[in-house]
Amino acid sequence: MARIVGLPDLHAGNGIAVGAAFWSPSHVWPHLVGSDIGCGMALWETDCLVRKFRLGSVERNLHGLDAPWAGDHAAALAEAGLPQHLASPALGTIGGGNHFVEFQRIEAIADEARFADLGLRHDRVWMMVHSGSRGLGQAILQAHRQTDARAGIPADSAKAKAYLAEHNAALVWAILNRQIIAQRFCESLGFGGRRVLDICHNSVTPHRGGWLHRKGRHRPIAGW
Repeated sequence: MARIVGLPDLHAGNGIAVGAAFWSPSHVWPHLVGSDIGCGMALWETDCLVRKFRLGSVERNLHGLDAPWAGDHAAALAEAGLPQHLASPALGTIGGGNHFVEFQRIEAIADEARFADLGLRHDRVWMMVHSGSRGLGQAILQAHRQTDARAGIPADSAKAKAYLAEHNAALVWAILNRQIIAQRFCESLGFGGRRVLDICHNSVTPHRGGWLHRKGRHRPIAGW
């Protein structure tokens, strides 16, 4: 491990610090990514006007969203380029822990011109979805857990390549999961919506000739 950076929200996690980034020139560590591979946040702009948003009505209509999604799992996986064996009743559900769906409004715009260029609308209700790969990520971590986590896995080894292949599928699965969650919420409320942003904060990705592990961290560190 060559570099480690703790961010302002650094705090203790399950065996590893959360709110940190770790860079190695040659190894990957599955436990640094953790069990919720692909966990992240998606930001959606709905077509509901803030002035028409009624909390009481919203609460009355948001029911059954912890239950399995009744949509076409096979079609959703195929469209995302995922194999059918990754079908799961957890697809389209938030899960526990610190995962959530939150409705938001814009109170201030720092750069009006940039905001307008992006085609964003300040008078709409926004929705933030925080979830990940659910049990899939846990199963992948268990399958690739190291006896001695300090050693790491050489990135050019067959073992690392097998982990990375499953890890990358879990990343896509997590993005799809957040998309379906958002769509379920919008459909329950009669909203339309569009995804503006989706950022993962639990992953390991190639970076500057090595491997950048993010744990509760969205973006690479400036200068890395």
